[in-house]
Amino acid sequence: AATGGWGVSQHSKYVRLRACALATTAGGKGTAALLDALEPLLPERTRQELANHEDWYTRYRLIQDRQRALAESFAREHKALQTHARKLFESVNQEAAARADLAAAALSQQLECTRLQSKLEGLREGHRLRADVEAELLTRQEAARAAQAALQQAKEKAERDHQKQMIAAFKAEVAAAKAAEDEMNRLLEEEAALLAAEAAEYNAERVAFREDLYEMKLEAREAEAAKQLQAEREREERLAKIRAQVEVNVENDPSRHLRPTQAHAGDYDASVRDDMFPVHGFTTDHLMKDKRFKVQLAMNEAGIKNPEIRNLALQSTAPYRPRPDMLTTPQLQGFRGNSKP
Repeated sequence: AATGGWGVSQHSKYVRLRACALATTAGGKGTAALLDALEPLLPERTRQELANHEDWYTRYRLIQDRQRALAESFAREHKALQTHARKLFESVNQEAAARADLAAAALSQQLECTRLQSKLEGLREGHRLRADVEAELLTRQEAARAAQAALQQAKEKAERDHQKQMIAAFKAEVAAAKAAEDEMNRLLEEEAALLAAEAAEYNAERVAFREDLYEMKLEAREAEAAKQLQAEREREERLAKIRAQVEVNVENDPSRHLRPTQAHAGDYDASVRDDMFPVHGFTTDHLMKDKRFKVQLAMNEAGIKNPEIRNLALQSTAPYRPRPDMLTTPQLQGFRGNSKP
Protein backbone atom coordinates (compact mmCIF):
# COMPACT_ATOMS: atom_id res chain seq x y z
CA ALA A 1 0.00 0.00 0.00
CA ALA A 2 1.14 3.57 -0.76
CA THR A 3 2.29 5.54 2.31
CA GLY A 4 3.75 8.69 0.73
CA GLY A 5 7.33 7.95 1.79
CA TRP A 6 6.39 7.42 5.47
CA GLY A 7 6.51 4.17 7.37
CA VAL A 8 3.40 1.99 7.37
CA SER A 9 2.80 2.37 11.12
CA GLN A 10 3.33 6.16 11.07
CA HIS A 11 1.10 6.59 8.00
CA SER A 12 -1.66 4.55 9.67
CA LYS A 13 -1.28 6.69 12.79
CA TYR A 14 -1.50 9.83 10.62
CA VAL A 15 -4.73 8.60 8.95
CA ARG A 16 -6.35 7.87 12.34
CA LEU A 17 -5.29 11.19 13.86
CA ARG A 18 -6.36 13.03 10.70
CA ALA A 19 -9.87 11.58 10.98
CA CYS A 20 -10.04 12.66 14.64
CA ALA A 21 -8.70 16.11 13.75
CA LEU A 22 -11.26 16.53 10.95
CA ALA A 23 -14.01 15.62 13.41
CA THR A 24 -12.79 18.13 16.00
CA THR A 25 -12.09 20.92 13.46
CA ALA A 26 -15.35 20.68 11.52
CA GLY A 27 -15.77 24.46 11.79
CA GLY A 28 -12.09 25.21 11.02
CA LYS A 29 -10.67 26.97 8.01
CA GLY A 30 -9.35 24.23 5.71
CA THR A 31 -5.84 22.80 5.78
CA ALA A 32 -4.42 25.33 8.23
CA ALA A 33 -6.87 24.30 10.92
CA LEU A 34 -6.15 20.63 10.22
CA LEU A 35 -2.37 21.19 10.52
CA ASP A 36 -2.88 23.16 13.76
CA ALA A 37 -4.75 20.15 15.16
CA LEU A 38 -2.20 17.60 13.91
CA GLU A 39 0.99 19.37 15.06
CA PRO A 40 0.64 18.54 18.80
CA LEU A 41 -0.50 14.99 17.95
CA LEU A 42 2.59 14.28 15.80
CA PRO A 43 5.45 16.18 17.47
CA GLU A 44 8.10 14.08 15.66
CA ARG A 45 7.05 15.67 12.33
CA THR A 46 7.47 19.30 11.29
CA ARG A 47 4.59 21.39 10.00
CA GLN A 48 6.08 21.36 6.49
CA GLU A 49 6.30 17.55 6.52
CA LEU A 50 2.67 17.35 7.68
CA ALA A 51 1.61 19.78 4.92
CA ASN A 52 3.48 17.79 2.24
CA HIS A 53 1.97 14.52 3.46
CA GLU A 54 -1.52 16.06 3.54
CA ASP A 55 -1.12 17.25 -0.10
CA TRP A 56 0.02 13.77 -1.14
CA TYR A 57 -2.79 12.05 0.76
CA THR A 58 -5.40 14.37 -0.81
CA ARG A 59 -4.12 13.58 -4.32
CA TYR A 60 -3.94 9.87 -3.48
CA ARG A 61 -7.57 9.80 -2.30
CA LEU A 62 -8.65 11.73 -5.42
CA ILE A 63 -6.97 9.12 -7.65
CA GLN A 64 -8.61 6.32 -5.67
CA ASP A 65 -12.03 7.99 -6.06
CA ARG A 66 -11.44 8.29 -9.81
CA GLN A 67 -10.45 4.63 -10.01
CA ARG A 68 -13.55 3.64 -8.04
CA ALA A 69 -15.76 5.73 -10.31
CA LEU A 70 -14.20 4.14 -13.42
CA ALA A 71 -14.73 0.66 -11.98
CA GLU A 72 -18.40 1.45 -11.19
CA SER A 73 -18.92 2.91 -14.69
CA PHE A 74 -17.37 -0.21 -16.24
CA ALA A 75 -19.67 -2.41 -14.12
CA ARG A 76 -22.74 -0.44 -15.21
CA GLU A 77 -21.79 -0.62 -18.89
CA HIS A 78 -21.07 -4.33 -18.56
CA LYS A 79 -24.50 -4.91 -17.01
CA ALA A 80 -26.17 -2.86 -19.77
CA LEU A 81 -24.39 -4.92 -22.43
CA GLN A 82 -25.55 -8.11 -20.76
CA THR A 83 -29.15 -6.83 -20.69
CA HIS A 84 -28.96 -5.88 -24.37
CA ALA A 85 -27.55 -9.30 -25.29
CA ARG A 86 -30.34 -10.97 -23.33
CA LYS A 87 -32.97 -8.98 -25.23
CA LEU A 88 -31.33 -9.88 -28.55
CA PHE A 89 -31.38 -13.53 -27.55
CA GLU A 90 -35.09 -13.30 -26.67
CA SER A 91 -35.87 -11.67 -30.01
CA VAL A 92 -33.95 -14.41 -31.82
CA ASN A 93 -35.95 -17.00 -29.89
CA GLN A 94 -39.17 -15.32 -31.02
CA GLU A 95 -37.97 -15.42 -34.63
CA ALA A 96 -37.11 -19.10 -34.19
CA ALA A 97 -40.65 -19.76 -32.89
CA ALA A 98 -42.07 -18.01 -35.94
CA ARG A 99 -39.87 -20.10 -38.19
CA ALA A 100 -41.08 -23.20 -36.35
CA ASP A 101 -44.70 -22.18 -37.07
CA LEU A 102 -43.84 -21.78 -40.74
CA ALA A 103 -42.21 -25.19 -40.73
CA ALA A 104 -45.32 -26.71 -39.12
CA ALA A 105 -47.51 -25.12 -41.77
CA ALA A 106 -45.24 -26.45 -44.51
CA LEU A 107 -45.34 -29.89 -42.97
CA SER A 108 -49.09 -29.73 -42.76
CA GLN A 109 -49.23 -28.78 -46.43
CA GLN A 110 -46.91 -31.64 -47.28
CA LEU A 111 -49.15 -34.04 -45.36
CA GLU A 112 -52.11 -32.70 -47.24
CA CYS A 113 -50.30 -33.37 -50.49
CA THR A 114 -49.57 -36.89 -49.39
CA ARG A 115 -53.20 -37.41 -48.47
CA LEU A 116 -54.32 -36.14 -51.85
CA GLN A 117 -51.87 -38.40 -53.61
CA SER A 118 -53.19 -41.41 -51.67
CA LYS A 119 -56.72 -40.44 -52.50
CA LEU A 120 -55.74 -40.02 -56.16
CA GLU A 121 -54.26 -43.49 -56.26
CA GLY A 122 -57.35 -44.91 -54.56
CA LEU A 123 -59.82 -43.40 -56.94
CA ARG A 124 -57.92 -44.11 -60.12
CA GLU A 125 -60.30 -42.16 -62.19
CA GLY A 126 -59.71 -41.17 -65.75
CA HIS A 127 -56.25 -40.58 -67.14
CA ARG A 128 -56.89 -36.92 -67.74
CA LEU A 129 -58.13 -36.33 -64.24
CA ARG A 130 -55.24 -38.27 -62.89
CA ALA A 131 -52.77 -36.25 -64.95
CA ASP A 132 -54.31 -33.01 -63.76
CA VAL A 133 -54.25 -34.18 -60.15
CA GLU A 134 -50.66 -35.33 -60.47
CA ALA A 135 -49.71 -32.01 -62.03
CA GLU A 136 -51.43 -30.19 -59.15
CA LEU A 137 -49.72 -32.48 -56.70
CA LEU A 138 -46.34 -31.80 -58.26
CA THR A 139 -47.04 -28.09 -58.17
CA ARG A 140 -47.93 -28.23 -54.52
CA GLN A 141 -44.92 -30.38 -53.74
CA GLU A 142 -42.65 -27.93 -55.51
CA ALA A 143 -44.30 -25.09 -53.59
CA ALA A 144 -43.79 -26.99 -50.34
CA ARG A 145 -40.15 -27.66 -51.21
CA ALA A 146 -39.68 -23.99 -52.12
CA ALA A 147 -41.31 -22.95 -48.85
CA GLN A 148 -39.13 -25.41 -46.96
CA ALA A 149 -36.01 -24.10 -48.72
CA ALA A 150 -37.04 -20.50 -48.02
CA LEU A 151 -37.67 -21.40 -44.38
CA GLN A 152 -34.28 -23.09 -44.16
CA GLN A 153 -32.59 -20.08 -45.75
CA ALA A 154 -34.42 -17.72 -43.39
CA LYS A 155 -33.39 -19.88 -40.44
CA GLU A 156 -29.74 -19.91 -41.54
CA LYS A 157 -29.82 -16.16 -42.18
CA ALA A 158 -31.35 -15.54 -38.74
CA GLU A 159 -28.68 -17.70 -37.13
CA ARG A 160 -25.94 -15.85 -39.02
CA ASP A 161 -27.42 -12.49 -38.00
CA HIS A 162 -27.67 -13.66 -34.40
CA GLN A 163 -24.07 -14.81 -34.44
CA LYS A 164 -22.99 -11.50 -35.97
CA GLN A 165 -24.88 -9.59 -33.27
CA MET A 166 -23.37 -11.71 -30.51
CA ILE A 167 -19.89 -11.26 -32.00
CA ALA A 168 -20.41 -7.51 -32.32
CA ALA A 169 -21.67 -7.29 -28.72
CA PHE A 170 -18.71 -9.36 -27.52
CA LYS A 171 -16.27 -7.17 -29.45
CA ALA A 172 -17.89 -4.04 -28.02
CA GLU A 173 -17.68 -5.51 -24.51
CA VAL A 174 -14.02 -6.46 -25.04
CA ALA A 175 -13.25 -3.00 -26.44
CA ALA A 176 -14.96 -1.33 -23.45
CA ALA A 177 -13.07 -3.54 -21.02
CA LYS A 178 -9.80 -2.82 -22.87
CA ALA A 179 -10.48 0.92 -22.76
CA ALA A 180 -11.29 0.78 -19.03
CA GLU A 181 -8.15 -1.29 -18.40
CA ASP A 182 -6.03 1.15 -20.42
CA GLU A 183 -7.49 4.08 -18.49
CA MET A 184 -6.84 2.35 -15.18
CA ASN A 185 -3.27 1.52 -16.23
CA ARG A 186 -2.75 5.12 -17.27
CA LEU A 187 -4.00 6.35 -13.89
CA LEU A 188 -1.79 3.82 -12.11
CA GLU A 189 1.21 4.94 -14.17
CA GLU A 190 0.46 8.58 -13.34
CA GLU A 191 0.14 7.70 -9.67
CA ALA A 192 3.40 5.72 -9.81
CA ALA A 193 5.12 8.66 -11.51
CA LEU A 194 3.81 11.05 -8.84
CA LEU A 195 4.90 8.72 -6.06
CA ALA A 196 8.31 8.25 -7.68
CA ALA A 197 8.75 12.02 -8.02
CA GLU A 198 7.73 12.57 -4.40
CA ALA A 199 10.03 9.77 -3.25
CA ALA A 200 12.90 11.21 -5.30
CA GLU A 201 12.36 14.66 -3.82
CA TYR A 202 12.06 13.26 -0.32
CA ASN A 203 15.13 11.07 -0.76
CA ALA A 204 17.10 14.01 -2.16
CA GLU A 205 16.26 16.00 0.98
CA ARG A 206 17.24 13.05 3.16
CA VAL A 207 20.55 12.58 1.32
CA ALA A 208 21.34 16.30 1.59
CA PHE A 209 20.47 16.26 5.28
CA ARG A 210 22.65 13.20 5.89
CA GLU A 211 25.54 14.73 3.98
CA ASP A 212 25.27 17.90 6.09
CA LEU A 213 25.02 15.77 9.22
CA TYR A 214 28.08 13.75 8.14
CA GLU A 215 30.05 16.97 7.56
CA MET A 216 29.00 18.23 10.99
CA LYS A 217 30.10 14.94 12.58
CA LEU A 218 33.45 15.11 10.80
CA GLU A 219 33.97 18.68 11.98
CA ALA A 220 32.95 17.67 15.52
CA ARG A 221 35.36 14.72 15.43
CA GLU A 222 38.20 16.91 14.16
CA ALA A 223 37.45 19.49 16.83
CA GLU A 224 37.31 16.79 19.51
CA ALA A 225 40.57 15.27 18.25
CA ALA A 226 42.23 18.69 18.28
CA LYS A 227 40.86 19.30 21.77
CA GLN A 228 42.15 15.93 23.00
CA LEU A 229 45.54 16.59 21.39
CA GLN A 230 45.75 19.96 23.09
CA ALA A 231 44.69 18.41 26.42
CA GLU A 232 47.32 15.69 25.99
CA ARG A 233 49.97 18.30 25.29
CA GLU A 234 48.95 20.31 28.36
CA ARG A 235 48.97 17.08 30.44
CA GLU A 236 52.45 16.19 29.24
CA GLU A 237 53.63 19.70 30.09
CA ARG A 238 52.16 19.42 33.62
CA LEU A 239 53.68 15.95 34.07
CA ALA A 240 57.03 17.24 32.91
CA LYS A 241 56.85 20.02 35.51
CA ILE A 242 55.85 17.51 38.23
CA ARG A 243 58.67 15.14 37.21
CA ALA A 244 61.12 18.00 37.44
CA GLN A 245 59.80 18.83 40.94
CA VAL A 246 59.84 15.24 42.33
CA GLU A 247 62.99 14.01 40.59
CA VAL A 248 65.09 11.99 43.03
CA ASN A 249 68.67 13.09 43.56
CA VAL A 250 70.68 10.47 45.46
CA GLU A 251 74.37 10.10 46.03
CA ASN A 252 76.30 7.53 44.01
CA ASP A 253 77.03 5.10 46.89
CA PRO A 254 76.36 1.38 46.08
CA SER A 255 76.82 0.37 49.76
CA ARG A 256 73.99 2.67 50.92
CA HIS A 257 71.32 -0.07 50.66
CA LEU A 258 73.32 -2.27 53.07
CA ARG A 259 73.12 0.20 55.94
CA PRO A 260 70.18 0.16 58.43
CA THR A 261 67.30 2.60 57.89
CA GLN A 262 66.59 5.47 60.26
CA ALA A 263 63.45 3.69 61.55
CA HIS A 264 65.41 0.51 62.29
CA ALA A 265 68.21 2.43 64.01
CA GLY A 266 65.76 4.22 66.36
CA ASP A 267 64.69 3.05 69.86
CA TYR A 268 61.62 0.79 70.12
CA ASP A 269 59.23 1.16 73.07
CA ALA A 270 56.69 -1.70 73.27
CA SER A 271 54.59 0.14 75.89
CA VAL A 272 53.37 2.69 73.32
CA ARG A 273 52.31 0.06 70.76
CA ASP A 274 48.59 0.50 71.51
CA ASP A 275 48.84 4.24 71.17
CA MET A 276 50.75 3.90 67.92
CA PHE A 277 48.49 1.25 66.39
CA PRO A 278 44.85 1.47 67.66
CA VAL A 279 42.85 -1.73 67.01
CA HIS A 280 39.31 -1.45 65.62
CA GLY A 281 36.99 -4.48 65.52
CA PHE A 282 36.00 -7.41 67.71
CA THR A 283 38.23 -9.11 70.25
CA THR A 284 37.98 -12.86 70.92
CA ASP A 285 36.38 -12.30 74.32
CA HIS A 286 33.90 -9.82 72.92
CA LEU A 287 32.98 -12.16 70.01
CA MET A 288 32.33 -15.09 72.37
CA LYS A 289 30.09 -12.88 74.57
CA ASP A 290 27.81 -12.07 71.61
CA LYS A 291 24.63 -14.19 71.86
CA ARG A 292 24.09 -14.03 68.12
CA PHE A 293 27.37 -15.83 67.46
CA LYS A 294 26.40 -18.52 69.94
CA VAL A 295 22.95 -18.88 68.35
CA GLN A 296 24.54 -19.28 64.92
CA LEU A 297 26.91 -21.97 66.21
CA ALA A 298 24.01 -23.80 67.84
CA MET A 299 21.90 -23.68 64.64
CA ASN A 300 24.86 -24.92 62.58
CA GLU A 301 25.40 -27.82 64.95
CA ALA A 302 21.65 -28.60 64.90
CA GLY A 303 21.63 -28.56 61.08
CA ILE A 304 19.09 -25.73 60.75
CA LYS A 305 19.51 -24.31 57.21
CA ASN A 306 16.17 -22.50 56.73
CA PRO A 307 17.09 -18.80 56.19
CA GLU A 308 13.74 -17.53 57.54
CA ILE A 309 14.14 -19.40 60.83
CA ARG A 310 17.79 -18.29 61.15
CA ASN A 311 16.89 -14.62 60.49
CA LEU A 312 14.02 -14.77 62.98
CA ALA A 313 16.31 -16.28 65.66
CA LEU A 314 19.00 -13.64 65.05
CA GLN A 315 16.48 -10.78 65.11
CA SER A 316 15.08 -11.97 68.46
CA THR A 317 18.60 -12.11 69.95
CA ALA A 318 19.90 -8.72 71.09
CA PRO A 319 23.61 -7.99 70.39
CA TYR A 320 26.09 -7.88 73.28
CA ARG A 321 27.40 -4.44 72.40
CA PRO A 322 27.37 -2.14 69.32
CA ARG A 323 30.15 -2.43 66.80
CA PRO A 324 33.30 -0.50 67.77
CA ASP A 325 33.20 1.53 64.58
CA MET A 326 29.72 2.78 65.65
CA LEU A 327 30.92 3.97 69.13
CA THR A 328 31.97 7.47 70.05
CA THR A 329 35.61 8.27 70.79
CA PRO A 330 35.23 8.14 74.65
CA GLN A 331 33.30 4.84 74.40
CA LEU A 332 35.94 3.39 72.08
CA GLN A 333 38.76 4.40 74.43
CA GLY A 334 36.97 2.85 77.41
CA PHE A 335 36.33 -0.34 75.49
CA ARG A 336 40.03 -0.69 74.62
CA GLY A 337 40.91 -0.19 78.28
CA ASN A 338 38.64 -3.04 79.38
CA SER A 339 39.85 -5.74 76.95
CA LYS A 340 43.09 -6.12 75.06
CA PRO A 341 43.34 -7.90 71.69
